[in-house]
Amino acid sequence: MASPGKHKPDWHHEDGFDFQLFPAKTGKASRLIVVMHGHGSNPENWEPHARQLHDAIPDADIINLRGPLKTAPKPGEAQGYTWVPHEGKLLAQGKAYLSLIFNHLPIVDDLNRYLDKQLKKRDLQDENLGILGNSMGCITALQTTLHREHPVGGVVGHSGALLPFTKGKTKPEVLLIMGGKDEIFCRPDEPKAKGLLKRTFNKVASRFNIQHRDTKRRMEKKGIPFEEKFYPDLAHEANAQTITDSAVFLNKKIKSKHHPDI
Repeated sequence: MASPGKHKPDWHHEDGFDFQLFPAKTGKASRLIVVMHGHGSNPENWEPHARQLHDAIPDADIINLRGPLKTAPKPGEAQGYTWVPHEGKLLAQGKAYLSLIFNHLPIVDDLNRYLDKQLKKRDLQDENLGILGNSMGCITALQTTLHREHPVGGVVGHSGALLPFTKGKTKPEVLLIMGGKDEIFCRPDEPKAKGLLKRTFNKVASRFNIQHRDTKRRMEKKGIPFEEKFYPDLAHEANAQTITDSAVFLNKKIKSKHHPDI
């Protein structure tokens, strides 16, 4: 819900996506920041975080983007959305996961076309663009920005992962935010296996792991510059402090375009 005295953001449908827009407080946007929620969530859940970014970076348009696919509704909860097929027929899921692991997510090309058009409408470049993706939104944001022709200003990977075998053309600067109690991406190390067969299997399987330690290893191997904010008591969630740290990073990394006509 919006804070007292604050207007609800406008909803837009443009270039194939629905999104909330928080227009730059300074007038014409000098920067653009896109927020991507996690699997089963929605922009309404992330509205307080998007508003916090809006307050912290007043010269940026903030787009609170909605995933294009609906998830199965839960009783008493708002409709959730996601970025890749996660439910339904097994064959469709299988194709999505193969694309996800060995190439890139099907949504990546659509998102990059969307980002190109949104930048063009504002007369901005990739260096003026920042992305904050949470959970599945983080996975999608990392793949999307790595597949752009030019590096974006900065990416916040919030409670998510870099998938195995992810390829890319660019190496944007990244802030990885992770909680020590994240039950999805920061599980404790398992005891070392005994026996050659078991150790061999675990070594092969580790190439497919999506834990935080695996993400850092992959990014180091690929030469992707990144910083880490690790919160020992944080679960798989966002809060005011993680968004503050995200805003500080994005404000520092995203270049602000000077518009001579304003």
